[in-house]
Amino acid sequence: RAEGAGMRLRFRLYMPSTRCVSWTRYESIAQVCAVRQTAPWRLPTIVRSRGHLVRVSRSIEIDVTPEAFHRVVQDYARYPEFVPEVKAVRVGQRQGDSVDVTYWLDVKLKLFDFTLRHITRSLERIEWTLVRGGEFMRANEGAWTIEPTRAGGTRATYAIEIDLGPMVPGTLEKALAERGLPNMLANFKTRAESLRETTR
Repeated sequence: RAEGAGMRLRFRLYMPSTRCVSWTRYESIAQVCAVRQTAPWRLPTIVRSRGHLVRVSRSIEIDVTPEAFHRVVQDYARYPEFVPEVKAVRVGQRQGDSVDVTYWLDVKLKLFDFTLRHITRSLERIEWTLVRGGEFMRANEGAWTIEPTRAGGTRATYAIEIDLGPMVPGTLEKALAERGLPNMLANFKTRAESLRETTR
């Protein structure tokens, strides 16, 4: 319901928890099931406020050490190898614990480029903020939180606050959060665990 300028709309979507479910925009059902194995499927909570701003977060468990997953997250130049939407990456010079990375992202068959500043706070946390987004992106801030599990694996939480600007419909932002985030996490999980297998 509307409550004036401070209106907030909350969306929650649930998928059946008894079996893996294919979604036509996913790369494959295997990626869906990779996320589903860690917990009953529950899409992220999306909170919209102040125009097109979207905040969303989701966690996943990976069968690698936190150190190994941290290396995958920081290997920005190789994102195009396992994140299909990322077509190219340019990594700038590191300045201490921070580095600027420019991404070319395929959204609805159109390429957009933007630059993020990634800051490594610790082994457990990598943050980023928007440096340049052009007409495509007005805000992009977030963080990876990387924690060990009792079983010796990793629990990774991806949290993002993003505004894709007036050129992008709010419905597309919502779809990217609902479908794109679980898909992306599945890609990172698969990448980290495949590298573990090759080093055994």
